[in-house]
Amino acid sequence: PDWATATDMLTVGTQLFIMVRGQTSDSRLYVTDGSVAGTVKLKDFGSNGPTQIRLAANPAGTGVVFSASDGLAGQELWTSDGTVAGTKLLADIAPGPGSSDPGILVELGGELVFAATTVGEGRELWTTDGTTAGTHLLADIAGGPVDSDPDLAPHGVIGGTLFFTAASSTAGTEVHATDGSTTWLEMDAKPGLAGSSPLILGEAGGKLIVHLAPTIGSDMAEPHAWDGSSLTQLGEITAGTPYGPPRDFAALGSRLTFWSRDFDGDSFWITDGTPAGTEVLMETPQEPYPHDHGLTVTPQGTAIFRGFSMDSGIELFETDGTAAGTFEVRGPGVMGEVIRELVPDPTGQGVYLWTWDEAGNIGQLWWSDGTSGGTILLNSSSSTQHPGIVGSGSRVLFTGYAPEHGWEPYISDGTPAGTHLLADIHSGSWNS
Repeated sequence: PDWATATDMLTVGTQLFIMVRGQTSDSRLYVTDGSVAGTVKLKDFGSNGPTQIRLAANPAGTGVVFSASDGLAGQELWTSDGTVAGTKLLADIAPGPGSSDPGILVELGGELVFAATTVGEGRELWTTDGTTAGTHLLADIAGGPVDSDPDLAPHGVIGGTLFFTAASSTAGTEVHATDGSTTWLEMDAKPGLAGSSPLILGEAGGKLIVHLAPTIGSDMAEPHAWDGSSLTQLGEITAGTPYGPPRDFAALGSRLTFWSRDFDGDSFWITDGTPAGTEVLMETPQEPYPHDHGLTVTPQGTAIFRGFSMDSGIELFETDGTAAGTFEVRGPGVMGEVIRELVPDPTGQGVYLWTWDEAGNIGQLWWSDGTSGGTILLNSSSSTQHPGIVGSGSRVLFTGYAPEHGWEPYISDGTPAGTHLLADIHSGSWNS
């Protein structure tokens, strides 16, 4: 047996669905009610399919929908109601051993929208209501077997509309939109087949924020605001640098935060959708090994995130959306040498952090509400392995270690008492 790490989990009703990936690249789906006796393996998909399988709630009302392959039908849509018998192929979009390779499943108006590939239409926009009969092509944007290659993400949903990028036969790669029944070209920023190849960042001040280079012949892409009829550049933020577009974008109230990198280091930005309301909150030296900053909004309206400084290394920071109100939560080295993982608490009350103290050779799991007094140690382990924290409902799952049972799944509700071994799947010191 080998160790396994949870790649995704989702709470549906009283059931917690967990997808794990083993050291030998085998994917397995489990369901649990939070107890050892109530933890059941539903399906072993072997080493077929992607390294990370994402779960989405089934719009039909029971269980989950996900993309997977059992080695027979190719990479297709599957569903599970939490029983072994009810874990089955939902739709064989590309019939036979071929794969339609469904992409990210985005909830929109009670259905799931995704990209999938067929011989007749190429890679296009599809939708499902969680039933086999209700899984169908939503739009053939490029026409015929040519791929429009829709790029979807949950942060593209604004109101009842999903904004995404795709390539048509006349407009190149541009921003398109759908309300789940009708699909249209939203913005043709760079007319012609070249396209502006935009990156959708999210919403700020009721406007769509995109990163693109609208001028023909220009590669100097910058964040812009789209109000439905015109584009406004928000500032000179990323042009001329070799480090790519903004990353780790997240909403803070009606504004949008994001990180950029240039020759001098990393910058933490916020925008309200106007040039005057776009400013730097914090500048740091380049982090040697950049990770997701994991910005999480607290119930108080502030946000906590993983940041880097020369004095403290990688530590916990908080911001109220102003430069003056952006600061380190705890002093250097108080919580450990380096924050290796930061994951939002699914309850929205704080974050989970995993730190690594190189001097003490100890990995530690913490929970924090963004204050020094509200930062609590949950679990310690003498191992370098990242725990792979994933959360859903009111709990998170992570991989924990103890000599008596090896690497096994642990569960936590954000308290020391509620952090414990979920199941010793391979009894004894064997890893699961």
